[in-house]
Amino acid sequence: MKKGLKPGSNILYGRLGLSVPTNKPDGKIRIPGYEPLDCSWGVVGIELGATYLHYITNYFALGAEFGLDAFLGKTDKSTNIEVTQSTVFANFLLLAHIYLNNIQEESRFYIPIGIGFGSASYTVSANYLGYNSSDSASGSGTCYVIGLGGNWRNDSGNISGCELRYTKSTVDGSEPDSIKDQEIGIFSILFYYGFDF
Repeated sequence: MKKGLKPGSNILYGRLGLSVPTNKPDGKIRIPGYEPLDCSWGVVGIELGATYLHYITNYFALGAEFGLDAFLGKTDKSTNIEVTQSTVFANFLLLAHIYLNNIQEESRFYIPIGIGFGSASYTVSANYLGYNSSDSASGSGTCYVIGLGGNWRNDSGNISGCELRYTKSTVDGSEPDSIKDQEIGIFSILFYYGFDF
């Protein structure tokens, strides 16, 4: 059974993991007569995605990927009002893997670097004395990722791996309800599974 990879190999894999926003939008939610409420991208989320890579040399691969982060809402309260914020973030990237050892070895370690486009959709839900309302905003902009990962061939002959990565995106929009001039940072722990061909 083959173990390593080689120049000319291709990998297609899906990934799943946990993600955490590392910052929050500027400012607070301000409602007349109430203390300012915390404004957050959310709390722990689920990240999923798909990646394609083509191996150009024994130490370099280039490809593309799609990712989606769905964050659980964060709730803040003031007197009789409760506000929950949650975010869905998507990105499309041109991705490179720079390998720290030869890809023909059974286990491989690499630095993922990607640049592309990110889009955030932010929802705020308010509960006031049993009356519920919600509003949403969106924005998009440039995005990049960097991290550290490893992959190996498992007993079935396919490829498994894990990765730590940081994603950063600027988001802004021209519509009246858009997210304006903000940044979102995301730290992720990912596991993936795929096949080479």
